[in-house]
Amino acid sequence: MSLKTRKETEIPFLGQPQNLPNSTLPTNGDVLRCLRSLQGDKHCQLKNLVFCAGSCRPDMTCCLVCMVKSKWHLAGFPTREDKSIQRKIMDLHGKHSKLRTGHKGPMIDQFLETSNQLFDIGHGDIIHLISTDPCRTSEAKSEDLSFIESVKSGGYGKLGSPDNDYMAKIERKLA
Repeated sequence: MSLKTRKETEIPFLGQPQNLPNSTLPTNGDVLRCLRSLQGDKHCQLKNLVFCAGSCRPDMTCCLVCMVKSKWHLAGFPTREDKSIQRKIMDLHGKHSKLRTGHKGPMIDQFLETSNQLFDIGHGDIIHLISTDPCRTSEAKSEDLSFIESVKSGGYGKLGSPDNDYMAKIERKLA
């Protein structure tokens, strides 16, 4: 087994592979770095690393779609369907694969600009869903709406601990 140097494992334009951040919603660059981290030396098909087709493990680390969704669910935000998230990851990977190292130009500049943007998998009507959620207090609604708007507009927001009261209300509602 040979060891690889950092130079060999570096992802063009993005740096080193790594897991998704724990305290923030992931950016496009975070998702690509995590995908490369999952690939490692495995010779799995890319689509199997991206999406597990519903055979999720309880720890939500079976595929990239589950990992990204778990961050959004930890924040208490509704997400799009799995297939939509899978398509978004594959499109992002495709755009990155088309870039060539050593070249400069508008395509690379545009990619680098979008790599720091939020990997937005929020439900298409997320603002309405949060503001009309009967399980959220008015204070929680206000906080969640300002957080999601800030993060979508390029601001920086840290995830706190899960809202246990909200989670308990959801569990009672589902029971």
